[in-house]
Amino acid sequence: MNAVSNSFQGTAAHSAAPAGAGDEQTDNHADNQASAFAAEWAAVEDAARAVSFMAGLAPEPASDQPRAFPDLIHEAGGWRLDEAAQRLADLAAILTPGVAALLGVLERGQNARVPALVLWREYHASRSALLALAK
Repeated sequence: MNAVSNSFQGTAAHSAAPAGAGDEQTDNHADNQASAFAAEWAAVEDAARAVSFMAGLAPEPASDQPRAFPDLIHEAGGWRLDEAAQRLADLAAILTPGVAALLGVLERGQNARVPALVLWREYHASRSALLALAK
């Protein structure tokens, strides 16, 4: 019974908040989400550069689209942002154990080029699909 009355008190307290307070909280939440997304995107891009190096590939030419992707996808918002967040999480879930496995191969003194190239191709295809969401 006490839990029920507490939930009603929370609702009343929320409705008594000054006008615009919820907007500020929503803006802060969106900013935090954008920062977290950008950080995860940067981490995935860094991991991909390491995979590219292990595959023996030349560095990709600098491009504005991948760099601007976090901002572009947050401007798009809606289902595109939700889809991008899920796909980015999936890509990170592929790269994390993949890079660890490649490092293990290198630690044993073995050639990691072929498995790194396979991982790079998977990353590249996934990244292309992600970038297309912002168009």
